[in-house]
Amino acid sequence: MRDIPNITISFDSNLFVHTTNQIVGHYYSEYVEINEEFENLTEDEYTHMMFAKANVAKSQEERDKIRNEYAENMKKYYPYKKKYKILSVNDDISSLNGYVLFKTDTIEQQYDLSVLDFISYNFNNLNDYYLFFINNFNYFANKLLEDDKDKIQFNTLYKIKEIIQLSRKYYEKEINNIIKYQKLFKNCINFCYQIDTPVDLNKLTLQQRFFLFNQLYKHPFNEISDKFETINLLDYTYDHIPYNSEAIEPKDILIVSSIIQAMDPEGTALSSTYTFVTDNTFTAFYITLFDLIGTNNLYVKICGNCNKYFITPKLNVAYCDRIWNGDLTCKDVGSQLSQKRKQQENTVYGKYRKIFSKKRMLMKRNPDIKKYEKDYEKYKKESNKIKKEIKDGKKTYEDFEKWLNSQ
Repeated sequence: MRDIPNITISFDSNLFVHTTNQIVGHYYSEYVEINEEFENLTEDEYTHMMFAKANVAKSQEERDKIRNEYAENMKKYYPYKKKYKILSVNDDISSLNGYVLFKTDTIEQQYDLSVLDFISYNFNNLNDYYLFFINNFNYFANKLLEDDKDKIQFNTLYKIKEIIQLSRKYYEKEINNIIKYQKLFKNCINFCYQIDTPVDLNKLTLQQRFFLFNQLYKHPFNEISDKFETINLLDYTYDHIPYNSEAIEPKDILIVSSIIQAMDPEGTALSSTYTFVTDNTFTAFYITLFDLIGTNNLYVKICGNCNKYFITPKLNVAYCDRIWNGDLTCKDVGSQLSQKRKQQENTVYGKYRKIFSKKRMLMKRNPDIKKYEKDYEKYKKESNKIKKEIKDGKKTYEDFEKWLNSQ
């Protein structure tokens, strides 16, 4: 792998979409035949190409030949595209026996930002290091020793055991640098989004908090924040308004303006996509982070189930959409846990009310017996204390039920 492509990252601020073109590791559970010509053509592109050939064929014999070639290649080369997957934290990398193919691919990200996956990795666990090696191969491709550069080629299947072995070769050399940047990104995101921080900065905007973080820690991103080039002009565009920009002339101003007014009366459909090119993985993460910080009304949180970082447009969301087990997402698990807690809460609260009513009744019926009044007041005081501790997260409904059983 000698000609290593740079990472290209584009951001559409209108849709909050990051489009990244980088080296991606595809995992195949079984061996498949790879043909580079078809690897670089989508099924639709190949279909259109072959239909175009058939349309200009000069004889039925030639058309039959094109048809047979098309059918054979579709059957031979395209089903494999449905067989690969992108590895995730749910995969036990060391136990896999399939194959990895590296290729330059385009990934669209909206709420599943790769920088949040990066700060969620536990690099004390080799599994997460293997995952980072495969899913962010641009970082390692630039650091391969000479004898390793010839071992790995694009669009070629390699046993995943070989890739793991290669990754271990660079572990000691690179892990401290990887963890250094992970800590930096994590500290910045925690600071800006007020995650487990002792100081309340909620009166500042995200951009103000980001500015403050950089001032306090003496511009810690300086090493990577300028390692990029831009490859497009600053401009506004419409993606879905039907007009031919090449044919527009000044005399068409009323027609085009009426189209714009009808299709986008609020002026919110304009996009200003801009694109950066970098050979540094952490600079690509920084660009994503900078775009994220510049977008208000989005929240970064830690999932209440998998403990990984995620982004959401809703403040009250506590669980992410990552797959947790089988077809269940963390959000599904959270919903089940919430229902279980609600049922438990209702059961415990019912028991609390029953004991409360009993003690209150004894006090009312026996006003001359002071111990009933004292017992009632003590119960009220202690139960209110426990309910507050549950609200503050210091105790659970299990603790409350255990105390109620002693009453």
